[in-house]
Amino acid sequence: MSMNSRDALTTPDTGPRQVAMLYLVRAISPLHVGVGEGLGTINLPTARESLTGYPLVPGSSVKGVLRDHAEYRNLTKEEVWTAFGPDQTQAADARGGLVITDANLLALPVRSLYGTFAWVTCPFILRRFAADAAEAGFDDGVLETFRDLGRDGQQNPRVTDEACRLLAKGEGERLLLEDRPFGGVVRDPGVRAAGAWLAQKLWPNDEDRDLRAFFQARFAVLPDDPFGFFTRTALEVRQRVRIDRQTGTAAASGPWSEELMPAETLLHGLVLGRRTVFVPDGTPNDTRRKGPEDGPGVLRSLLADRPLLRLGGKSSGGSGRVHLRLVEPNGKRSAP
Repeated sequence: MSMNSRDALTTPDTGPRQVAMLYLVRAISPLHVGVGEGLGTINLPTARESLTGYPLVPGSSVKGVLRDHAEYRNLTKEEVWTAFGPDQTQAADARGGLVITDANLLALPVRSLYGTFAWVTCPFILRRFAADAAEAGFDDGVLETFRDLGRDGQQNPRVTDEACRLLAKGEGERLLLEDRPFGGVVRDPGVRAAGAWLAQKLWPNDEDRDLRAFFQARFAVLPDDPFGFFTRTALEVRQRVRIDRQTGTAAASGPWSEELMPAETLLHGLVLGRRTVFVPDGTPNDTRRKGPEDGPGVLRSLLADRPLLRLGGKSSGGSGRVHLRLVEPNGKRSAP
């Protein structure tokens, strides 16, 4: 007896129901993922979490960009379907093999009087990141480092050791971020360890060692409250005008403002692989079962050459250029 697509999804399987991988996003240029028109002073605000107000990129946006890239790379229909599901004409036949969570903020670049800028994060974000990394199978000591940095109630800014390039010279251990001074700075070996781990995942190649050192020297952990202040005030705001094609001057509709996550923003999320099926056109009796590792396998090959992706809107103005990297524990495959 043949098996249809719904039967295949419900048939017992001895393997895992799903697998999880961590992904990191680094913005190469400013990034705008909008929510339509705003009611405040910014006409086109960026998407934000409702509870924390932190900027984010919805998982649906990430998945849509990856599917477009898969089709651009001429992956087979079976590969695209396995990872992202069928198109609208066969949407009822099966689901996609990948679930992609929102890309949540990991570190925000903030202007610094010393060191050019800092990548700042906070305990709340590091706790959430450690939870995602644990779900993705990381169980080494570095997770304890992130959990320790993420302890609630931390009130002192923390930076790396003597390699830090953010501290004011000759004025004591102080940070000067935007127009705010921070005293009581602690040089924390945990920040060094966490920064080194992230740098290795973001810039894994030998020729990237200078970029890794640059990041580690500028990585800092702020208390939750001042970090939240920067997520509300330190994003990039651009003023734009529309040009009237007839006159070549600014249109009567007037200028508007756009909010963007700045270049060098870091985000993280999870990719979940799950079971699905593939039903070739017109051959329902040839249903092919797909396991939870098949979708991630397609994604690994898709990202193997570290493509430059375009995420969000305003791409015609150069916005939205990002690198997306899969990160997996030692012993598992990861995109190079």
